[in-house]
Amino acid sequence: MRRQGFTLIEVLAATAVLAVVLAIVYGTFAAVTTTMEVGREEAERLRERQLLVRTVRSALESVYAHAPEDSQWIVFEGTSSSDRIGHADMLTFMAASPARSGKALPGDLKQVRFELTGAENQTQHLSRDAGDASGVRALLIAEVPYLTAANPADVDARELEAMDGALETLSEFSVPMQGFRVEYYDGSQDEWRDEWSYEERQRLPWAVRLSLVLPRTDEEREVERLEGINPEDDPDIDMLV
Repeated sequence: MRRQGFTLIEVLAATAVLAVVLAIVYGTFAAVTTTMEVGREEAERLRERQLLVRTVRSALESVYAHAPEDSQWIVFEGTSSSDRIGHADMLTFMAASPARSGKALPGDLKQVRFELTGAENQTQHLSRDAGDASGVRALLIAEVPYLTAANPADVDARELEAMDGALETLSEFSVPMQGFRVEYYDGSQDEWRDEWSYEERQRLPWAVRLSLVLPRTDEEREVERLEGINPEDDPDIDMLV
């Protein structure tokens, strides 16, 4: 009686079929895993963008246009600047919304500053890590509580102790950013201006438009250059307040 078994060709054929099936399963699993990871990253980026937009909008919607007498604090001042990377404007103003510090009280005045700084100062990751893009800077949103003195430097030790360490309520929030541009609408002249000074005009702008350009890698910048795309003309975040 002849023994039943598999020939070498049958074993090789079965092994080949198994290898193909395993390759398909692995490829499908890898694709699903990659898709889920990309989805999580996009969701996180969207969440951080929404947080940034809410933070900026909330601060600007609470601008306080009446500076205390003899105060050297800036009421509202926007300056324009740019370099080879993009716009690097700065905006400083007083606001009445509560600071994010736990020591802040509702109705406390604070001075808010928006400016671009070095990427090493970032506290949040928006779009991508700064290490993946050259020339990346950070958009800094700094909040300093208003002190009941003409100048913070004039506050003596006793007053600081009475304020229970108000200077420690400084709040900073920053995200990597390539370009930051602010424009101010002058309703009396029906035109947008690149700079604004409350001290000179004695009034606030009718509206403020902010254009934010997120970081690009060197490869992305090269593609934009070859295709003639200027990110300043099509910002990632365009706000009107």
